[in-house]
Amino acid sequence: MNSFRALNLDGSNTEVAFRVQWFGLVTVRGVFDRVRGGLRLGESGLSSVELTLEVESASVRTGIGLRDRHLRAERFLNADLHPVIRFSCRTAELTNQEVRLTGDLALRGAHGQVRCRCSLGGALTSDDVARLTGTTVVSRKHFGVGMPPGLAGLNPLFLAIADDVHIDVRLTVPAAVLRSPALATAD
Repeated sequence: MNSFRALNLDGSNTEVAFRVQWFGLVTVRGVFDRVRGGLRLGESGLSSVELTLEVESASVRTGIGLRDRHLRAERFLNADLHPVIRFSCRTAELTNQEVRLTGDLALRGAHGQVRCRCSLGGALTSDDVARLTGTTVVSRKHFGVGMPPGLAGLNPLFLAIADDVHIDVRLTVPAAVLRSPALATAD
């Protein structure tokens, strides 16, 4: 039986940020203020990793109130009908200072497989804390984000939004959580 090292994830140790191109010239950046979840690593290595991350879609913040309201509305995140964005992963692979996670993303009632890369290089700091950043690219069209039906979908403001949404998840965790035999070989 595996002995797990577990950590609760919340706004104190987890940040979910995104960026997307608009008109190919402007990068729109934002964060989600309310996140929760858990990270569990087994003694046998990354084959027993469990990661669940839930983001409250209404907590999106870009620094522009009107844009935030649009992102929460029906044509984008539809926060009233779909209040939680959920990523669940139970598969990971360690390769050359990098962890590759594969999991399911549930967004706006749609599901899709997502692959996320997380660099281990330089993750451990002198204060015995590990700072990890996982990155992935998600197709907003696959999940119906910013894709209004009918003629509204021809509005140039919607067409000017790039399909690729880059997502960065930053974790700050005690280094002891990551110190397992499998991860020690990555150093």
